[in-house]
Amino acid sequence: TFNAPIGGVFFAVEVILADFAVHSFSMVVLSSVVAAVISRATIGDRPAFGVPPYTLGQAWELLLAAALGLLAALVAVGFMRALVGCEALFERWRAPAALKPAVGGLCVGALGLAYAELLGPGFSTIQRVLDGHVTLGASLALVFLKPVATALTLGSGGSGGVFAPSLFIGAVLGSAVGGFAQQVLHLATSPGPAYALLGMAALFAATTRAPVTAIVIIFELTNDYRIILPLMVATAVSVVAAQRLHPESVATMVLARRGIRLPSGLTQNPMDAVRVEEAMTRDFSTVPPDLPLSELATRFSRTGYHGFPVVDRQGRLAGIVTLSDLENAVLQGTPSTDATVRVADIMTTDLIAAYPDETLHQVLSRAGAAHVGRIPVIERGGPRRLVGVLRRTDIISAPARGCWRSSWGRPPSSPGGVCATCASRRTRSSSPSAATGRSSSRAATQSWRPATSSRPSRFRSMRPRCAAISPATC
Repeated sequence: TFNAPIGGVFFAVEVILADFAVHSFSMVVLSSVVAAVISRATIGDRPAFGVPPYTLGQAWELLLAAALGLLAALVAVGFMRALVGCEALFERWRAPAALKPAVGGLCVGALGLAYAELLGPGFSTIQRVLDGHVTLGASLALVFLKPVATALTLGSGGSGGVFAPSLFIGAVLGSAVGGFAQQVLHLATSPGPAYALLGMAALFAATTRAPVTAIVIIFELTNDYRIILPLMVATAVSVVAAQRLHPESVATMVLARRGIRLPSGLTQNPMDAVRVEEAMTRDFSTVPPDLPLSELATRFSRTGYHGFPVVDRQGRLAGIVTLSDLENAVLQGTPSTDATVRVADIMTTDLIAAYPDETLHQVLSRAGAAHVGRIPVIERGGPRRLVGVLRRTDIISAPARGCWRSSWGRPPSSPGGVCATCASRRTRSSSPSAATGRSSSRAATQSWRPATSSRPSRFRSMRPRCAAISPATC
């Protein structure tokens, strides 16, 4: 589209693959070369935009480029939050599905009556900005109206993307900054369209978190090395500021709303992609604090468990009692048949607890050196209400689940139409040891991840689901 094959390579490697491995990089380069050759042979050797030879010649303009990068980060974060807000707004609106896009289109059409530049992908408007044919007032208005129009379109269920709108918003933002510096502050700066190029790169980088791609694409469009330094400054400032203000990019924020956190960096830890609530065991047995040791010994013998969470009558976690605690009490002279000694007298109260919304990596970083066999999971901010138990076997099976989440967001299916995780929980809940001390009523209704109602309706069909007919059977 942009006749920028090098930029296309870096976009694929930086955004999609997030990996500079030799085998993947080589394939991407070959694909980009083939695509560039075919496109140039069919539609000509020209980029999407005709860019005049703009340059930023004075060194102090690097400060203005940095300021533009900061503004681009603020606008990009506002743009992404507008996307999420509009989708949540239409999600909460109880109206027929066909009515929502109609209302969204009506709102966008009303905005288009005032500014026709808001309609369509906006490539013609970007070209007018680069040619210097858009006024300062129009640029300022489009900076605020284009994010609203895009959010209304996508939030109401309309079709579209955020790539072209990001370039559009960046172009009018840069043009507004350059025009303001010249016309209002009366500074001897480069023309406003030169800053439009910087704005396109800065805002695109802030939304996608792909600074190298943004720099390379603009460099290929201009074919002028003199714009590289301010381009690098604006892009770097925008990415750093946007990362501080909004940790997710426009591509990953939807996955984050679904509870999927993609590992970042060259060394990807699957434990970062699995939350405690997905790996923990919800089907567990507990004992009360006033249980006699004789009854505790009987439960250990009958179930074969090595430990029990100790929960009071209000469902609050009081401690954990293990087989080692009972053995130590016997070694100290307390008979296991003594009915006067209670669980509260020997249980461990100095616990390492986990929260459902934590990742396994966060929990293991705290509890890894404690050599504990099970970690209680309690509600965050609540009265220590026990909601699950994280065991060694749950953690051992988590890396495979983390790979499923980080790649496709769903576990593989097992024969019979039930996901592998649900099938394993069924087997566990129906095993002889479970029948002796566990309740299987909860395990039958547990899916591999909890459903949330805050997910945008446009992506609800992408929700990971087991292939079973109803949640009650899986």
